[in-house]
Amino acid sequence: MYAKWVPYVKYYIKSGSTSALTSTSNWTGYPDGSGGNPTNFGSDKIFILDNTSGSSTFNLNSNWTVLGAIQIPQGKTLNIADNVTLELSGDILNSGNILAAGLNSQVILNGIYT
Repeated sequence: MYAKWVPYVKYYIKSGSTSALTSTSNWTGYPDGSGGNPTNFGSDKIFILDNTSGSSTFNLNSNWTVLGAIQIPQGKTLNIADNVTLELSGDILNSGNILAAGLNSQVILNGIYT
């Protein structure tokens, strides 16, 4: 099986929004917080857990469905809270950490974990 290459549009989480991942208004086209916001979490997008503030921990506190991909860079951690589900149709491009340690937290991955 081969992964299909998709030309993703990149979005970065804004500084100060490390616990508000599920709102498109908290994502921008550049790590410094500039650029446009995505209209949705669609399949042609990659959401990168990084910004210029140097944040290393990102908290998912409510359910989040992403049709695109998520990238967790090295040295970064995605924490999934109690009773929260992360559902991905796209891929997880990962060299960081996913911590689904919350009670009844889960990751549903329909894509590829690399």
